[in-house]
Amino acid sequence: MATKQTSINDTQYSGDLNLPLYDFFIELQQNGFSVTPKQISDASKLIEQFASEVTNESELAPYLTPLFANNQEEQIQFNEIFNQYFHLKKNETKI
Repeated sequence: MATKQTSINDTQYSGDLNLPLYDFFIELQQNGFSVTPKQISDASKLIEQFASEVTNESELAPYLTPLFANNQEEQIQFNEIFNQYFHLKKNETKI
């Protein structure tokens, strides 16, 4: 019997919970990626672990890609979404 995989939309997040990449995770889901609470937890742990080694968001992609992409095609798509999302976010903060 197959078990249902929980997605980010199936989980109620408290307003007190700090998910700085929440909008990016939603963007991934809108582009067909599976985004589960476990992946979000793992991403948060990776960010915490490598925070001292990265100087900006764009340097996070190599760490996060393996959590969400299962093959080369998905890796390319993930990086395109990642770069577009953070490029647009950077431009929004300049305004």
